[in-house]
Amino acid sequence: MAKIARTKNFTASATIISLALISGSTVLSLYRYKTYLLRRQIASGQWSDKKLAEKEKALAKLEALDYRTKGQDAQGAVSEQFWERWRQYYGESGLVNPRGDRLLTELTIRALRELRPKLIMVNYNDPDYVHWGNLTHYTRGISIIDEGLRQLVATVEADEEYRDNTVFVVVPDCGRGWLNQPLVQLPWFNYIPGHLKSEADAKN
Repeated sequence: MAKIARTKNFTASATIISLALISGSTVLSLYRYKTYLLRRQIASGQWSDKKLAEKEKALAKLEALDYRTKGQDAQGAVSEQFWERWRQYYGESGLVNPRGDRLLTELTIRALRELRPKLIMVNYNDPDYVHWGNLTHYTRGISIIDEGLRQLVATVEADEEYRDNTVFVVVPDCGRGWLNQPLVQLPWFNYIPGHLKSEADAKN
């Protein structure tokens, strides 16, 4: 299974793409790229003594972030080859690759072309910035997602294997109601417990 998403499971700005491959499932994210890159840099022998100890400590921290791997975050040869190609194209600085949901689109396109997954889940997240209280963050995020979806459809249509053999399902991950939006009210939601709705109605 392939999943592409930014989640708060690992770091506040972690971007994740989960891929359902023939051999199982995997996750691609900047958190995992940073883990791969740090392992590679440590193995290169470019640091020693105190600096090396600092980097090894940082790597252990990254490896421990994903509770599912219990500190044994071995990504496997397929993922590591993917990240090596990413490194060769975008470098190691983190200043060249796309950001935010544009990054998710780029990861998805590369995964389709290079990893050939049977299923991908993309969890776009830019609209979440509406919680900062600026409605334009939401509308801007939606426009970025719209453009990303256009690119994904174009990629699928240009691929003989995926063309006429791919279903896109676009859904919200959740909704937010009255109680937790003091600055911007979002009057749509897919679930809210009855007692919370009653409390919200009383406030309004």
